[in-house]
Formats: sequence, structure tokens, C-alpha cells
Amino acid sequence: MLTLADVYVRETLDQVALEEAVFRSVLWQSGAIETDQKITELVGANDGRIFQSRYWKDLGTPDDNPDPATGNGPIYPDDSDNLIPTFGISNGLFQMHKNGPTMAWGEKEMVRRLGYLDDPLGVISDRVSAYWGKYLDAYAVAELTGVLADNVANNASDMVNDISDAAVAPDSTNTISPEAIIDTMFTAGDTADDFTVLIVHSKVAASLRKQNLIDTIPSSDGQTTFQFYQNLRLLISDGVPVDASGAFPVYVSYILGAGVIGYGQSLGGIIPSELWRDPRTALGAGETQLITRQQFGMHVWGMTWDDTVISGSSSIDGAPIYPNLSDLRLDANWTRIATDRKQVRIAALYSNQ
Repeated sequence: MLTLADVYVRETLDQVALEEAVFRSVLWQSGAIETDQKITELVGANDGRIFQSRYWKDLGTPDDNPDPATGNGPIYPDDSDNLIPTFGISNGLFQMHKNGPTMAWGEKEMVRRLGYLDDPLGVISDRVSAYWGKYLDAYAVAELTGVLADNVANNASDMVNDISDAAVAPDSTNTISPEAIIDTMFTAGDTADDFTVLIVHSKVAASLRKQNLIDTIPSSDGQTTFQFYQNLRLLISDGVPVDASGAFPVYVSYILGAGVIGYGQSLGGIIPSELWRDPRTALGAGETQLITRQQFGMHVWGMTWDDTVISGSSSIDGAPIYPNLSDLRLDANWTRIATDRKQVRIAALYSNQ
């Protein structure tokens, strides 16, 4: 009988299933998540669960005020001996968090029917990689949900276009449409063209498909296809928020710019995967378990992590350690630090479908 011990190779599983799990993330493939070297270094330093880093603030919008204390220039030269005033370049501090989730599978779950396969290790690696790829997508969507919750609570919903009405059945005024998408993108003003990705619930995607509004484009190698709507890469996820408290559900669709979420992973300082046999399982028959671990940071640019509510895990003395997905969705954990709404390449459409 084939066992986990027969097919497990730590080096292979660590690389294929854990280090490369982000490649299975649909959001990473779309470009909305980008690997960031600074986050990678901070995670790899293993210097606590919270990181702080500095960022350069925007240089401001040009005007006709040449006073560095109150305006943004520019300066128009003359023939005097006056020196050009110097405008400051300021910076700020933002905070992000590290996470280190783990997951274990028992032998019965992992090796069922693997004895019939030519490459059982490849199958296990593929399953583990797919699992963590889905988790990273869920993690990103949870962060986006928290960021939008903060926007509604503290920034007058300036990233939101709400056409929904929970008391009215879906009709042309409260459902997704090209006009609604355009209005949502232009919550970012003249940077609206920076948006590249649209994430919708499957119910919303079904509505678009029925209207024949989705374009399907093959990849360059012809091995897969990509869906687009209004020149936005279309991603479908039932992980986006749905408010079913009213008579008719309200769906949230996210529109994102490239690289809006930074990501860094380091497996240094942890054992990414290992086998452990528990002889007590099955009333003493025992079972071998595959334990996998991740260690990464993921952060929405233009925001700071407030670390207000942490309930994923805590130390024995009650100190918080890691947030869970529910924590990420809370507005209390996020604050926008970008000085201009346009600097946060996120917009959301609230619709009835």
C-alpha cells in the first residue's frame, strides 16, 4: 500500500507546493498582487509580527502659489537675484503585518487512490499548492474588504459607487452595467485608466454572461483563455462580500489597479513541511500527517495596518499573534494614509447583481 512516507520529498514539496503557491493565486496572475522585495526582506528578517516602513508622500498638485509653506509651485524665473525657494519632500510611516498559517492533512485524505498514479508526489504538491493559492486569494479579498469598510466609515465612501437598493428587485438601475463600471472607475478621477482588474461574484458574472458582455481572449500559447469586461481582466470569486440582510442581496465588485497589493514570502526560520505520525489516531491504528506552513506579508498600498482586532491566534499570556480572515475584513484594522484618493488603485461597485 502506498503511503505518504513513500512519496514525500521535503525539498520538492517545499518548493513546488509552498514557495510557488503564490503562482496559483488568480489575483497574482492578474497582476493585482505583485511580489515586493522590501516585504520579502521584512518577512525573512523574522523580527516580530508587525513591520513599520517609511514611504514618500506625494509631491502635491501644481498651482500658482510659489510659497513652499502653502503652495506647490511651480516657480516662474525672472531676472532678479532672488533664490528659488525649495519645496520639501516629506515622508510618512506605515505599518503592515506578517502571517504564518499552517495546515495539516492526514494520510487517508492525501493518498487516497494515489497508488494508481504515475507521479503521486506531483499530485500531492499540486493539491497543496492549489490550496495555498486559494488561501492567498481569499486573504487578498479579505484585505480589500477591510480597506473598503474603512473607506465607507472614514473617507466618505470616495472609492465606492453604490447603485444598490436592497428593497428593490434587480433592474436596469441597480445592476452592473458598462455605465456603472465607468462611474466606479472614475471615482479615481483622471487616474481611472490605471484600473486593470475586475473581481465579481459568480452571480454577477452570470448576469454579464447572459448579456453577452464578456470577451474571451486566448493566451499567447493557446493553452488557456482570459475573460475581459470593459477592458478589465475579469476574475470570479464567491469570496467577495454579499449583503443578504435586505429583501434583495447586494453584491460588491472590486476594480483594482496593477500591483495594488504587495506580497512577500520567506520560509526562513520555519520548517515549511514535514511528516509526523500520530500513533493515537484511529484508536491506536495511527496515521501519518503532512504538516505545511506558510510565512508571508501581504499589504494594500496606501493603507496602514492598525492591528486593533486580532483573533486568529494569541500567545499563552493573551498577546495577539496572527489575524484571521475575519480580522482583515474589519474597518478598525485599516487607515488610509495616502494623501489623495487617486493614489489607492481600488474602487468598488455595490449592485443588486
